[in-house]
Amino acid sequence: LGRKLLQCEPLSGRAAIHSSLANSGKIFPERENDYAHGILERVGKYHLIKDDVKSIGELLSEQQFREICERKSWSGVPHGEMVETFEKLAVYCGKNDIKLADSRLDIFIDAMVELCFSFTDDLLLKTLRLLTHFPPSDGINSRNFVEIWSALDDACVERIDKWQTEQLLLVCDHWYALNLAKVCKCTFQATKKLGRKLKALSPTNLVQTMFYVNMRRKPLLDMFDFEVNLFESIDNLSLDEIAVMSMGFFKTETKIRNPELVDKIFQRVTAEIKTVQDISLVSIMKILRYSAKLQHIQLLDDFLIAVTPEIHRLSLLSCLHIALFGTDMQFYNHGCLEKVIERFAADLKSCRLKEFERLTFVMGLYCFTSPSGTHMKL
Repeated sequence: LGRKLLQCEPLSGRAAIHSSLANSGKIFPERENDYAHGILERVGKYHLIKDDVKSIGELLSEQQFREICERKSWSGVPHGEMVETFEKLAVYCGKNDIKLADSRLDIFIDAMVELCFSFTDDLLLKTLRLLTHFPPSDGINSRNFVEIWSALDDACVERIDKWQTEQLLLVCDHWYALNLAKVCKCTFQATKKLGRKLKALSPTNLVQTMFYVNMRRKPLLDMFDFEVNLFESIDNLSLDEIAVMSMGFFKTETKIRNPELVDKIFQRVTAEIKTVQDISLVSIMKILRYSAKLQHIQLLDDFLIAVTPEIHRLSLLSCLHIALFGTDMQFYNHGCLEKVIERFAADLKSCRLKEFERLTFVMGLYCFTSPSGTHMKL
C-alpha cells in the first residue's frame, strides 16, 4: 500500500512560535455550526426561518413608542394586535439600540409572557422571529429577555406532541436563530420526538434533525437509526450534507459501526476532493478517523493520494487533520505528509504551539524525515 517507515533521526532546529489568538483554532468550532446551517440554507430544501418583519418604513415615532411604554394595561387586546405592536417595538428598538432589558418595556413584556400560551402557532413563531430584531441582550438571563424566551419555550413544548416533523424542524430553527438551541427545552424535546422515527425521515429531514442534535452535543437514545437511514440516503445527499451528518456523529461521540457506510463516505470525499471546503473536509475526516478500522487502509491511502495536490489550498487546520488522519492505524502516505510539513514550514508565523505539538507527534510516530530537510524547520 505504499506505507513507508523510515529510520529515526533526531529532530532539531528552531523556529519562532507564534502564540497569538488571532489565528486560533478556537474560532473553528464556533464557525462550524454557522457553516453547517449555511449548507442547509444553500440547499434550499430545508425547513428554515423566513423573516417577515416589516420594513423600517413602519417605524414608530418617538411619541408612539412612549405611548406604548406608558400604557398600564394590555388586558383584552387581541392577540394579533399584541404581536403587531411587538413587531413595531422590535423594529424601533433595533433601530434605536434599545434592549429588551429596558425598564420601559416591562409592562408590555409581562403582557406578552402571559398571553403567548394562547397564541396561534403562526403568532408564536412570529414572536420568536421578532426577538431576533432587538439588540442582543447581555446574556440569556437578562431581564425581560429571559422572561419572554422562557415563556415562549414552555409554550412550544406544550405543542410538540401535535406538531409534525416539518413543523418541529422549523420551530427548532427559530431557536437556533436566537442562539438558544443549546439551552431551550423545546429543541431537546423536539429532537427526542424526532429520534423515535429516524428510519422514516426523508434525507433532508434526517440531516436537519442531526444538525440540532449536534447543537446540543448529546446523543439521542439510539443513534444507530441515524446510521441506518444515512446508509440508505447517502447517494441523495451532497458532500456538504454528509459533512453535517459527520459533525453530528462526532460531536455526540458516536462511531459509525457499519463498515460499508464508512466505505461510502471515504469514496465520496475522495471523489470530490478537488471541490470540498475546509470545514466539510475536517468534519468528515474526524468521523472517519474515529470510525475507520484496518480494513479501510486502502481507502485511506487512496484518500491521502488524492488530497496531496490540494494541500496548498487548504487551511493549516485541515492540513493538521490530514497528518493525523492515519495515526490511529499507524498508517501514512510519505508524499502527503511531506506536503503537509512543507505547508506548515511555509507559514510558520501562523502556527500555534498546539499545532506544532501535534505535528511533532506525527513525525515522531513515523520517525519521519523529509528528503529535502523541510522537517528541520519545524
